[in-house]
Amino acid sequence: GLVGSEMCIRDRNVEGFFAGWFDGKRVYRPGDTYVVTKDVAFKAQWLGNFEIGADLFDLASGGYTIVYQNDEYAKSAAKSIKTYIKQALGVNISAVCEVNYTGFDYETSKIISVGKTSVFNCLEHFKWNGNIVNSEQLISSAVLVSDSFAIASDRYVICLIANNQNGILYAADQFVEDNLGIRFLTAEYTYVPQITSANIMAQCNTFAPQFEYRQYLNTSTFYPSTSENIKYSQHLRFNGDYITSGNSGIGGFEWYTDAAKGIGTAHNTISFVKPSDYSKYENTMFFKYNGNIIDVCYTDGITSSGTIDRSTSAIDTAAEAMYAALYDLLANTDKDNFWLSVGQADTNERCECSDCIAATKQYNRSGITVRFWNAIINELENCGNAKVRNKNYRLVMFAYQYNLLAPVIDGKIDSTCIPNNEHLWVRIAPIVVDRYLALDDENQPLLQRENGRTYDSSTMLGHVSASTIYSDWAKVTSNLFSWTYSPDFGNYFAYTGVVVNMKRNLTLLKNSGVDYAFIQGVFNEKTHADQYLEAYVFSKLCWNPDADATKLRNEFLKYYYGEIAYEKVKQYYDNFDAEYERRYSTSGTGSNGFVNVYAKNKISDSFYLAQIELLDQAASALSQDCASRLLQLKLIPLFMLAKQNSNYRTEFFALFESMGGVHISEGNTMSNFVW
Repeated sequence: GLVGSEMCIRDRNVEGFFAGWFDGKRVYRPGDTYVVTKDVAFKAQWLGNFEIGADLFDLASGGYTIVYQNDEYAKSAAKSIKTYIKQALGVNISAVCEVNYTGFDYETSKIISVGKTSVFNCLEHFKWNGNIVNSEQLISSAVLVSDSFAIASDRYVICLIANNQNGILYAADQFVEDNLGIRFLTAEYTYVPQITSANIMAQCNTFAPQFEYRQYLNTSTFYPSTSENIKYSQHLRFNGDYITSGNSGIGGFEWYTDAAKGIGTAHNTISFVKPSDYSKYENTMFFKYNGNIIDVCYTDGITSSGTIDRSTSAIDTAAEAMYAALYDLLANTDKDNFWLSVGQADTNERCECSDCIAATKQYNRSGITVRFWNAIINELENCGNAKVRNKNYRLVMFAYQYNLLAPVIDGKIDSTCIPNNEHLWVRIAPIVVDRYLALDDENQPLLQRENGRTYDSSTMLGHVSASTIYSDWAKVTSNLFSWTYSPDFGNYFAYTGVVVNMKRNLTLLKNSGVDYAFIQGVFNEKTHADQYLEAYVFSKLCWNPDADATKLRNEFLKYYYGEIAYEKVKQYYDNFDAEYERRYSTSGTGSNGFVNVYAKNKISDSFYLAQIELLDQAASALSQDCASRLLQLKLIPLFMLAKQNSNYRTEFFALFESMGGVHISEGNTMSNFVW
């Protein structure tokens, strides 16, 4: 064409996957317009063998470069890829910031692009959902969910892109897992195979979590103060409230805390309103148990219409005091976006004043709590201070112990019991459940506790299943978190088998609209081996709800305990699960922890001894590190044996102490543990 004229780029009517025409700088697709400024020769570009699944290049061969976006998160992700390529393949690869990278040739350059780099931005031939899309279109369609990421290729360029900073770190981990066989197992141990080749294939895969927030609480995530623990949380893609504070901003959300005022991260209503400041109204504003103040009274100062009673000018009710405390906090903090953890206190004792008893019949215990916070939020939303009104604060109340059941009475929900959509979340925490049974199993035990006891069929609220608790709360609000439990807190080293029904439980949570899936494991005893297995399976299921939990379990066992020990360790878990399944099926009911198989349907000494023998056999052929891990695992059957046969307690004591064990239950060391 003539200089200054426009040319319409045409298609090529021949067989093959035609990508477009390359002028030396970019590829023009059929239908694009090209302005002629000088003589130019176009070269036809063919994807040919670059269909999804075709080999692109071998990571072991070199000849490629890691180019990363100009920010710290992409830099960290690129460094991680470079490190694991070196460890697994023994190959040194250059990692270059995009601002320092030149010489990209679409036809020949082999690139691992990390983030939205200049290389990624010029690409136009990603195959996404059967269509050819450019980089902008891929971003706008493939990584919409928070923390999501995609790994996609265009010719010899493999691109890692993400929705946010967390996502690009997760993408790097996914890349080395898929292509190098890396497995992130504990804070102290990552499995790195020694391999000689690693072929990169043409692909366009997207990854998104099924929950916005995800957390398994074990000793490594409960104490995120070391770089190893922080990395562990990142590798398992945990982004919950126990991660952010120690993680340089990499996390999901962070509680508002104030050490000087005693405002912490959970069960902290009394932290906002101090009884000593309201001693004149102590007998009405607070409720007591055995003479001790337990919490505020959640009906004190709330009218029948669900508003704060302002009939007097004094701050003489719990509702007025709480409003004043939160107003002061919001008016004086520079933070604009944060979470606040509020009641109920960590107790199963409830207020039994006449107002609370009457309100319970009308709203349920949870309804009383929701009405209390709704009334306060409503006044804050309508106060005269614009700074307070504009704060993006979110209160999180526990549905736990005495207020676990949703405010659904005879299928109806009072409008004042629907949590404020902008500012109030509910964290369902069914602590009184059997750990082995699925939450929606018909044999789950009764759940809600009040004043030291669990509801039974003779009480007003009756028998309510765990699945009903979740489905009822889903009718009330979409602002739902879940806090479930793995161990028997009174007997840490009892086998609970939570992996068996973990997938089923997460499906229940997802179907109930839960935003945050949280499992509290053993968080203060490092010698408990199953905390790492459970965290691994949980982390994978949060991103792939179709994954097989047993296969994930076996994958962890193979890489953590070693291939030599794998079959015997796998047999150990299979034996326990089969024995639990048999005994639960014959007992007809569940119970909290492992009481079912200890007190109600006892397992024989010979069973435990056989499992101990399996682990001893596996340990005898292993390296010192793997043998030590098996000794930690041995603590579980040995504890259960010692629990029912005192002749084995000395052996358990000796092994536990030699492994550096401290807590044998949540609140007990060996010295004060009662068998």
